[in-house]
Amino acid sequence: MGVAVLATVAASRTGTATDPVAFNSGYALALVFSAAVFVLAAAVAAVVLPRRVASGGDGRPTRPSGTHGRVPA
Repeated sequence: MGVAVLATVAASRTGTATDPVAFNSGYALALVFSAAVFVLAAAVAAVVLPRRVASGGDGRPTRPSGTHGRVPA
């Protein structure tokens, strides 16, 4: 996630205030926002990504079809 997105989220909470409490509140919101995006990305990755490599029954990964025993260059 870009720093620009987090800075925008923080600035939306801070507004035009310049006191440290306002900055702290803005940065806290940006941190919560980035943590939520991270959790969402982890959940999507857990669902979408394959869990294991297909094997040929002996525990070794299988070769892609069409290689016929040759190692692609």
